[in-house]
Amino acid sequence: MLTESPDYCKPHVATQDGKKSATIPVLYVDDEPGLLSLCKIFLERSGDLIVDTAISPRVALKMIQSTDYAVIISDYQMPEMNGIEFFAEVEKTHGRLPFVLFTIRERTEVSSPLSNALMDFYLQKGGNAHAMYDALGQVIRKAAGKIR
Repeated sequence: MLTESPDYCKPHVATQDGKKSATIPVLYVDDEPGLLSLCKIFLERSGDLIVDTAISPRVALKMIQSTDYAVIISDYQMPEMNGIEFFAEVEKTHGRLPFVLFTIRERTEVSSPLSNALMDFYLQKGGNAHAMYDALGQVIRKAAGKIR
Protein backbone atom coordinates (compact mmCIF):
# COMPACT_ATOMS: atom_id res chain seq x y z
CA MET A 1 0.00 0.00 0.00
CA LEU A 2 1.39 3.41 -0.93
CA THR A 3 0.76 5.94 1.79
CA GLU A 4 3.24 8.63 0.89
CA SER A 5 4.96 9.41 -2.39
CA PRO A 6 8.67 8.67 -2.05
CA ASP A 7 11.24 10.96 -3.66
CA TYR A 8 11.27 8.96 -6.90
CA CYS A 9 7.55 9.74 -7.34
CA LYS A 10 8.09 13.49 -7.16
CA PRO A 11 6.89 14.99 -10.41
CA HIS A 12 9.32 15.90 -13.13
CA VAL A 13 8.64 19.28 -14.69
CA ALA A 14 7.85 19.65 -18.36
CA THR A 15 7.07 23.00 -19.90
CA GLN A 16 4.54 23.53 -22.61
CA ASP A 17 3.37 27.05 -23.44
CA GLY A 18 5.04 28.29 -20.24
CA LYS A 19 2.99 25.98 -18.00
CA LYS A 20 4.38 23.27 -15.76
CA SER A 21 2.90 19.80 -15.70
CA ALA A 22 3.72 16.77 -13.56
CA THR A 23 4.93 13.64 -15.30
CA ILE A 24 5.37 10.12 -14.04
CA PRO A 25 8.53 8.33 -15.22
CA VAL A 26 7.75 4.72 -16.14
CA LEU A 27 9.92 1.82 -17.29
CA TYR A 28 8.20 -0.88 -19.39
CA VAL A 29 10.07 -4.18 -19.88
CA ASP A 30 8.94 -6.68 -22.52
CA ASP A 31 10.76 -8.92 -24.99
CA GLU A 32 8.37 -7.94 -27.81
CA PRO A 33 9.54 -4.68 -29.47
CA GLY A 34 6.19 -4.05 -31.16
CA LEU A 35 4.36 -4.09 -27.83
CA LEU A 36 6.95 -1.78 -26.28
CA SER A 37 6.45 0.78 -29.04
CA LEU A 38 2.67 0.57 -29.02
CA CYS A 39 2.45 0.82 -25.25
CA LYS A 40 4.76 3.85 -25.19
CA ILE A 41 2.67 5.66 -27.82
CA PHE A 42 -0.65 4.97 -26.07
CA LEU A 43 0.55 5.84 -22.56
CA GLU A 44 2.40 9.03 -23.48
CA ARG A 45 -0.69 10.44 -25.23
CA SER A 46 -2.10 11.34 -21.80
CA GLY A 47 0.70 13.85 -21.32
CA ASP A 48 1.45 12.88 -17.73
CA LEU A 49 3.42 9.68 -18.37
CA ILE A 50 6.96 9.43 -19.72
CA VAL A 51 7.68 5.85 -20.78
CA ASP A 52 11.12 4.36 -21.26
CA THR A 53 11.28 0.84 -22.67
CA ALA A 54 13.66 -2.08 -22.30
CA ILE A 55 13.77 -5.23 -24.42
CA SER A 56 15.11 -7.35 -21.56
CA PRO A 57 15.34 -7.42 -17.77
CA ARG A 58 19.15 -7.13 -17.95
CA VAL A 59 18.90 -3.91 -19.97
CA ALA A 60 16.21 -2.63 -17.59
CA LEU A 61 18.39 -3.26 -14.52
CA LYS A 62 21.09 -1.05 -16.06
CA MET A 63 18.54 1.67 -16.87
CA ILE A 64 17.24 1.68 -13.29
CA GLN A 65 20.76 2.54 -12.10
CA SER A 66 20.66 5.90 -13.84
CA THR A 67 16.98 6.90 -13.76
CA ASP A 68 14.49 7.25 -10.90
CA TYR A 69 11.38 5.51 -12.18
CA ALA A 70 8.11 5.95 -10.32
CA VAL A 71 6.68 2.68 -11.66
CA ILE A 72 8.02 -0.41 -13.40
CA ILE A 73 5.83 -2.43 -15.77
CA SER A 74 6.98 -5.90 -16.78
CA ASP A 75 5.81 -8.75 -18.92
CA TYR A 76 5.88 -12.13 -17.21
CA GLN A 77 7.35 -14.52 -19.77
CA MET A 78 10.74 -13.36 -21.05
CA PRO A 79 13.86 -15.34 -22.09
CA GLU A 80 16.38 -14.16 -19.46
CA MET A 81 14.10 -14.31 -16.44
CA ASN A 82 10.40 -14.03 -15.83
CA GLY A 83 8.76 -10.86 -14.57
CA ILE A 84 8.67 -12.00 -10.94
CA GLU A 85 12.36 -12.97 -10.98
CA PHE A 86 13.13 -9.60 -12.60
CA PHE A 87 11.28 -7.70 -9.92
CA ALA A 88 12.96 -9.71 -7.15
CA GLU A 89 16.30 -8.64 -8.68
CA VAL A 90 15.14 -5.00 -8.82
CA GLU A 91 14.16 -5.11 -5.17
CA LYS A 92 17.45 -6.75 -4.18
CA THR A 93 19.64 -4.25 -6.02
CA HIS A 94 17.57 -1.03 -6.03
CA GLY A 95 15.01 -1.31 -3.25
CA ARG A 96 11.25 -1.40 -3.44
CA LEU A 97 9.64 0.25 -6.48
CA PRO A 98 5.96 0.10 -7.48
CA PHE A 99 5.59 -2.81 -9.88
CA VAL A 100 2.91 -3.75 -12.42
CA LEU A 101 2.91 -7.23 -13.93
CA PHE A 102 1.38 -6.78 -17.41
CA THR A 103 0.96 -10.17 -19.06
CA ILE A 104 -1.22 -12.33 -21.25
CA ARG A 105 -1.13 -15.00 -18.55
CA GLU A 106 -3.94 -15.55 -16.08
CA ARG A 107 -3.20 -14.37 -12.56
CA THR A 108 -3.40 -17.96 -11.29
CA GLU A 109 -0.58 -18.93 -13.70
CA VAL A 110 1.82 -16.38 -12.23
CA SER A 111 0.69 -16.56 -8.62
CA SER A 112 3.16 -17.84 -6.03
CA PRO A 113 4.24 -16.77 -2.54
CA LEU A 114 7.05 -14.74 -4.14
CA SER A 115 4.82 -13.09 -6.74
CA ASN A 116 2.14 -12.31 -4.17
CA ALA A 117 4.74 -10.68 -1.92
CA LEU A 118 6.25 -8.59 -4.72
CA MET A 119 3.42 -7.81 -7.08
CA ASP A 120 1.73 -4.49 -6.38
CA PHE A 121 -0.52 -4.63 -9.43
CA TYR A 122 -1.48 -7.18 -12.06
CA LEU A 123 -3.11 -6.40 -15.40
CA GLN A 124 -3.86 -8.89 -18.12
CA LYS A 125 -3.05 -8.05 -21.74
CA GLY A 126 -5.71 -8.55 -24.36
CA GLY A 127 -8.96 -7.20 -25.70
CA ASN A 128 -9.50 -3.70 -26.98
CA ALA A 129 -6.17 -1.85 -27.15
CA HIS A 130 -7.61 1.53 -26.15
CA ALA A 131 -9.38 0.09 -23.11
CA MET A 132 -6.35 -1.99 -22.14
CA TYR A 133 -3.90 0.94 -22.28
CA ASP A 134 -6.37 3.26 -20.54
CA ALA A 135 -6.61 0.69 -17.73
CA LEU A 136 -2.81 0.38 -17.63
CA GLY A 137 -2.48 4.17 -17.38
CA GLN A 138 -4.86 4.21 -14.41
CA VAL A 139 -2.95 1.40 -12.71
CA ILE A 140 0.32 3.31 -13.24
CA ARG A 141 -1.15 6.48 -11.72
CA LYS A 142 -2.47 4.50 -8.76
CA ALA A 143 0.90 2.78 -8.28
CA ALA A 144 2.64 6.16 -8.35
CA GLY A 145 0.09 7.63 -5.95
CA LYS A 146 -1.20 10.07 -8.54
CA ILE A 147 -4.78 9.19 -9.42
CA ARG A 148 -6.31 11.96 -11.43
